[in-house]
Amino acid sequence: MADFELFCRTYYPSLFYLPWSDYHKRTAQRIQQTVDDGGWYARALPRGGGKTTLCKCGITWATLRGAKKYPVIFAATEGLAGKLLHSIKMQLLTNPLLYEDFPHTIHAIRHLKNQARKAGGQHWGGALTFIEWGASRIVLPWIEHESSTANGVVIEAYGIESASRGLSCDTPRGDSVRPDIALADDPQTRASAKSPSQTKTRLDYLTGDVAYLAGPGKPMAVFCTCTVMYEGDLADQILNTETNPEWSGERTKLVEKFPEDLSKWDSYAEKIRECWRNKEPITAATEMYLADRHGMDDGFRVSWEHRYDPGEASAIQHAMNRRIRNEAMFFAEYQNEPMVVQDDFELLSADEICAKTTNCNRGDIPSECSVVTAFTDVQMEHLFWMVCAWTPDFTGYILDYGAWPEQKRNYFTRRDIRKKLTHVYGGDENAVIYSALTDLGNKLAGATYRKLDGTEIPFGRWCVDIGYRPTPITAYAEQSEFRNVIALTRGVGVTATMDPFSDAERARKWKTSHGHWFWKDGPGPARKVRFDANHWKTRIHRALRLPANSRGSIQLFKASPQIHRMLADHLRAEKASKVEAKGRTVFQWTEIPGMDNEGLDNLVGCALGASICGIAPEVERALPKQAPALSLADYARMAGR
Repeated sequence: MADFELFCRTYYPSLFYLPWSDYHKRTAQRIQQTVDDGGWYARALPRGGGKTTLCKCGITWATLRGAKKYPVIFAATEGLAGKLLHSIKMQLLTNPLLYEDFPHTIHAIRHLKNQARKAGGQHWGGALTFIEWGASRIVLPWIEHESSTANGVVIEAYGIESASRGLSCDTPRGDSVRPDIALADDPQTRASAKSPSQTKTRLDYLTGDVAYLAGPGKPMAVFCTCTVMYEGDLADQILNTETNPEWSGERTKLVEKFPEDLSKWDSYAEKIRECWRNKEPITAATEMYLADRHGMDDGFRVSWEHRYDPGEASAIQHAMNRRIRNEAMFFAEYQNEPMVVQDDFELLSADEICAKTTNCNRGDIPSECSVVTAFTDVQMEHLFWMVCAWTPDFTGYILDYGAWPEQKRNYFTRRDIRKKLTHVYGGDENAVIYSALTDLGNKLAGATYRKLDGTEIPFGRWCVDIGYRPTPITAYAEQSEFRNVIALTRGVGVTATMDPFSDAERARKWKTSHGHWFWKDGPGPARKVRFDANHWKTRIHRALRLPANSRGSIQLFKASPQIHRMLADHLRAEKASKVEAKGRTVFQWTEIPGMDNEGLDNLVGCALGASICGIAPEVERALPKQAPALSLADYARMAGR
């Protein structure tokens, strides 16, 4: 059977159960061309687009029809390569359609009953078949019959960096065969893709060792299926025909065309994030999409209209779900057009953070401060809180922080909370959170704050995150005696490809553009605030890096490093990737697995509260009428600077 696409459709109906896209047909054509005519071909398909399945079927097709005698499979690791070979073996063992049309080869394979130890003694018509059936190498049987076209075909599997030079196999006819085609399926790991040195090593193996396995003067066919992870990684390089002209490379995007305006998807994005946060099916988000599908689909063109998951209604919705979940990964692994990404935001070390203290004790407020703000992050079994004081030029002082209920320990994690909310408060989860916020509110918003000189300082804002259990949090805020100072906040990771919050219509309407936040429904008691989490986390870390006592810096109260170590670890619990797109440069922050980040969220929330109160660096000051009243000493100090 000379037509590879027809071979796939005929013998693997359970694998190719969806209609083929144009890129599937194009990939099948290029696999067939590489098998028949040779050459080095690289094909980047969207993650999950069927490239590995096509390649495994391509090896089977090339060998059973006798077009290739020695395919070698390469993958990112030896284990992954072995899994590819195992999958091919299972098809040879169990596919009844292959057995029907290639009976002599398949019968000898099935006679082994998948037991490699039986291979050495297998005979056919009184002669050894020389079959091999290992985990990393198989040799198809020698069957003296006119219909047996795959006699002695060798298939081996290696990790891309394995020692594969000099591969060969002796045949019963007295000659020797060497590899004639290589399949490299996703030959990089995420770690190697981020490492320039590992990328170079793997590229050297692929273009120097693998591509010349056939021996001197003999052509070697190479087909590489890949997915781009980062700019400049192995896949990105071999797909670039200008820098690597020996490769014929093609990229396929999941979405071939986006509409110019994606604003219709904003509400949908909030809805599906809510479903994900609450660990709920995405039914509500899909219903929202279907209600305006015609308008939301307008301007899109996708490469495979049948590509979507259960619970989704279309390939467009599927693509946008992937983009909303992780935009950088979407553009790399689904569009094969990675953003310019690099981890290059240098954080202070934990020791440096612990050492960045004032001469003020816990709770003491420097006399130059003009407002106090607080933040609370609601967790399942505790509330994490922080209180900060701010000067008019946005210099910050961390006054106090901790957990509610109090843990009586300097260091704890959310996984080893000993005194839990449910140990202190009764009722269902909503009642527990409501009661806990009531008590914590009395502690934070109900306190009287005084500076070191004895003068009272206003408590300007208490921000409470509503990402977890918004119902009881909102109910408390609206009924609280402190509702006039409560803001219900939710961070949004505004990426480089999104419009900045400073340009948001609601930010312009309420004149909050300077702070990259806006009121969701207008200012007022217990109102909701949306803020750019990436902007504020970057801003906080830049402030932490400023020298102590400098304008705009952030410092901790005086305490030993042992006391501040937990907070220091929290502040280092996320890493930033510098992303450039649409003429913007944004540091996009992601959590480091296994680390708690409540302290970082709290410091961001306290700074956001200060911005809501009108505190801002002089170059950003846009709301002087909202700023707390300043003393004569404050004005004198500012004039002197």
